[in-house]
Amino acid sequence: MTSLPTYEGKKRQLVVAIDLGTTFSGVSYAILNPGEVSRIDTVKRYHGMEKDAQHYRIPSVLKYRVDGTVHSCGAVAESGETRMLLEYDDLMTAKWFKLHLRPHNLTSTEIELPALPAGKTAVQVFADFLRYLWQCTGEYIQQIGPQERQMWDSLRDDTVFVLSHPNGWEAAQQSMMRDAAVLAGLVSDSPAGHERIHFVTEGEAGLHYCLHKLAGCVKSGQGLMVVDAGGGTVDISSYLCKSTLPMCFEEICSPDCMVQGSTVVNMRAERFIRERFRNEHEVDEEAIQTAVESFDKEAKPLFSSSREGDSYINTGLRRLTKADLNVRRGNLLLTRDEMESFFRPSFEAIIGAIRRQFQSTKGGYVSNVFLIGGFSANDWLHENLKGSLETMGLDLYRPENDERASKAVADGAILYYLEHYVSHRIVKTTIGTPVNRQFNPLDLRHRARMQKASINRTGLTFEDGFSVLVEKGTRIKDNQEFSEQFCMTYHPAKELSTITDEIIEYTGDEKDPQWMEEEPGSFKRLCLVRADLSNVEGETRPGVIGDVHYKKFKIILRFGVEPTAQIGWVENGEEKRWAVWRRGMCSCADEFAGELHGSSSATRTIDFSHHSFSVGTESVSHTTMIVDVHAGGASHERHLAVHRSYRISSM
Repeated sequence: MTSLPTYEGKKRQLVVAIDLGTTFSGVSYAILNPGEVSRIDTVKRYHGMEKDAQHYRIPSVLKYRVDGTVHSCGAVAESGETRMLLEYDDLMTAKWFKLHLRPHNLTSTEIELPALPAGKTAVQVFADFLRYLWQCTGEYIQQIGPQERQMWDSLRDDTVFVLSHPNGWEAAQQSMMRDAAVLAGLVSDSPAGHERIHFVTEGEAGLHYCLHKLAGCVKSGQGLMVVDAGGGTVDISSYLCKSTLPMCFEEICSPDCMVQGSTVVNMRAERFIRERFRNEHEVDEEAIQTAVESFDKEAKPLFSSSREGDSYINTGLRRLTKADLNVRRGNLLLTRDEMESFFRPSFEAIIGAIRRQFQSTKGGYVSNVFLIGGFSANDWLHENLKGSLETMGLDLYRPENDERASKAVADGAILYYLEHYVSHRIVKTTIGTPVNRQFNPLDLRHRARMQKASINRTGLTFEDGFSVLVEKGTRIKDNQEFSEQFCMTYHPAKELSTITDEIIEYTGDEKDPQWMEEEPGSFKRLCLVRADLSNVEGETRPGVIGDVHYKKFKIILRFGVEPTAQIGWVENGEEKRWAVWRRGMCSCADEFAGELHGSSSATRTIDFSHHSFSVGTESVSHTTMIVDVHAGGASHERHLAVHRSYRISSM
């Protein structure tokens, strides 16, 4: 185990990492004192779990009253006392709600999520559970001693939060999580409040945890793979160790994320149980849910390759005996083959993704695989993965093997905040912006779509073009910037002032997509960025129909765990940057936009999200774009005339 670093900050700080999982959640925290070695602690006490102090996690479950207010959370929501309440049958349950936030590409025919309580969105439920975890964190810290209570009173309003999420979640999901944090009261809906929210992928948090626990087994030049098998998703990430002093790693292939966690195993088991009892009228919904719960808490954890014999789950119907259904005194017998049928699809998906990543690195780097997460505690999964990986020459380790105390992601999120071991990442999707592309008679693709072209001052153009800013698979440094310079044309009778641009994600298979119209389902807006170019000096050049008036600006992308976008320009010889703060659920956008409009030198970043902010309506058409491309300091001319039809509309 590696030692934690000395905190070099100038003031005391409280950092809280929240791992809100599909089935279970946990919290770790660190009180950072200047000049002292950092220490990570875990919240070990929650309501309804007082009898077992070793439970570091609680069920991600809430009960709501019919009026929409929260009745209970976590273990209390599943307690016998709650079930005995007269109002219990009227309570609405929210579970597996995290998966409602997932991107559309993370789906499967096997996923049958429970509906959210009536009148509740996924963000609202997420916020309610965040609020509960934050409340439990405060109570736990204050109960430790008088110094901790004093610390809590002085630091809680400036707490830094690190929220973990699956590898496959994108900026839109980060935005929704930030909205939930604001709604929960963790931070204010202001630039200063938003800056106290940090994100880390579960794969990267897992890497930091594994390195802290097992640093001795990693050497410079060697690679490792982290498999975070959780309740909802399984995240797989591969890294190459560039150095051990200081610790530095590079992501060496695009990470995987699949909805194949233990929750999906439960879904398969539930479908089997319902089909088995389809014609048994005495087996009601309560008996079905009792059987599913018995599978989850008894049969599933005990199932392993080395354990012989059948498995049993309890329906709660002691008088039910049906030999043809393998039911005796309310207990349903599940054969080994039946049990394996629930697990094997998840195993095949996991080992398939591991093979793909191993092959993409040509097998020359990765030698060790670390299995973490709640699902990693299952012996059947561990044993089968271990056997398959041995045939590939890979060693499998399980740094944590107690599902109750699984805290790798929460601890790893704190370590990520303190250390930042990853220096390079792989861009997961192609990102660009819509453009008008000038007709090129020598390009066969242009000639084939000639009927789609239109004429304007700059010449014959296509209005559905797409300009790639960063290509999928690009290897980037942490917080590396990519910028591309454009020109915006305008009519001389109307001075160009405020501009807005779209940042678009392309999810198709083309290496260099040119036309948005050809694959409309593969382009998704990530965000709008906005800037005031009133003080930028305009330029003129000859056009096909009169002179063309234009102003230059840059679109700037910065890539880290949290990608951001800006618009930049040169004003009086000085480079400036600007972007409007995105609109959240509890919007402060008007106030912040006023702050920006008051100063042309304001510098802000905007989150890649489906949220945006705009004022009024305006239309500017026929613009010319692309002059110069920059990536990490290097630049080159792109000899391609690109034009853009620019429109700003009220959102």
